[in-house]
Amino acid sequence: ITVEVMLPEPQTAVSDAYSISEAAPEFSFSAVSTDAWARSIRGMEISYAKGNPDVLKLQYRPVSGGEWADAVLSSDNGSVLSFDNITGLTPSTEYELRAIYNGNGNTAVTAVLTTEEAAQVGNSGFEEWTDAIHEIDGWLSTDKVNWYLPWKDASSAVWAVNSKVSMPDSYNAAYLSYKCHPTVSYLNTDAYEKTNYAQIVTVAVGAAASEASNGTSYYGELFIGSATDDGKYETTGTTFHSRPDKLAFYYKYSSYENEQFYVHAEVRKSDGTVIATAHTDAGPASDGWTRYEMPFTYSDSTSESASIFIAFRSTSSSSPKVRKMTIQEIGGSYTIHGGSILCVDDLQLIYE
Repeated sequence: ITVEVMLPEPQTAVSDAYSISEAAPEFSFSAVSTDAWARSIRGMEISYAKGNPDVLKLQYRPVSGGEWADAVLSSDNGSVLSFDNITGLTPSTEYELRAIYNGNGNTAVTAVLTTEEAAQVGNSGFEEWTDAIHEIDGWLSTDKVNWYLPWKDASSAVWAVNSKVSMPDSYNAAYLSYKCHPTVSYLNTDAYEKTNYAQIVTVAVGAAASEASNGTSYYGELFIGSATDDGKYETTGTTFHSRPDKLAFYYKYSSYENEQFYVHAEVRKSDGTVIATAHTDAGPASDGWTRYEMPFTYSDSTSESASIFIAFRSTSSSSPKVRKMTIQEIGGSYTIHGGSILCVDDLQLIYE
C-alpha cells in the first residue's frame, strides 16, 4: 500500500509595520509689560492642552546675550504651569523669555520684557532745604519767624511740610506771647548719612507762653506733594513709574507721653487708584539712629505705577500732648510748646 502525504504549500510570512509618533504638543505663553518689575518678572504661566508638562519649561536671559536659565515651577493644575517670581534681575534691562517643549527651540513661544527702573524719590536723604521767613502782624509791630522748606528749588520740589498750621499770620494784644513755630525743620549735626536730616515735631499754638494747655496742638508732617498757605494738603504724590517692594529709612524718635510715630505710603496708578500701601501708626521710640523697614502690600499687581505718596508724622495721636520745651534747629535753639519729635534720614525704596 502506498500512502501519499500531501504537504501544505510553503507560506510566505507577512508582518504589519507600525510607526509610533507623539501627538504635537499644544501650549501657549504670553507676557505683558506689567509682568516686569525692577528686579523681577512675576505672574508667569504656561497653558497647555496636549503634551507632557514634565518637559515644558519657562526660560529667560538678557536680550544682550547669555545662557538660558530655567524659571522655578511652583504648581501644575493640569492645564496651567505656574512659576515662582523670576528674581535677581537688573533694572531697566530687556529680557527674553521662552516657553520651550522638550528642548526644541524651533517651536518655542517667546516674549521680550523690559524691567522697570529701580527709582528713588527726589531729596530722599533730606539734604536740600530752603530757609524762609514768616511774618506775623502784631499789635504794634511785625515779627519774623524762621521756617524751612524741604527743597532747593521750588520748581522741582518733591516734598512739602505742614508747618503753616502752627504759624499764625497775626496775634492781638492779649497774646503777645502767642506761639508761632514750624512743625518741620532740619539739623546738620549727627546725621546718619551725609549732612542734613529732617526733624518733625508736634507744636501747640494759640496760648500765651506759660499756658501750653490752652493751645491747639498739631502733629508735624513731612509729605510728598505740595501744601496750601495754611499748611494743608494742596496736592499729594509725585510722578513715579516703578513698583517698590519696601520702604526703608533711618530714624530717631523722642516720644512724649508714650506716643508713636506715623508713616503712610501709597503707590497709585494713573487714575489715582491706590495699588499698594505701606503703613504704620505704631513707630517705636529710639534714642539713636535705627533702621525701619515697611513692606508694600499690593492689592493690584498687574497695573503700572504712575505716582507715589509718602508722609511722615511726629505722632499718630489725634490729640497729641505738648509741654514747654527747648528745641534745636538749624537756626538755633528755641523755646516752644512741643511734643514728640521724629527725625528722619536716608529714605530708600527697596526692590526685590
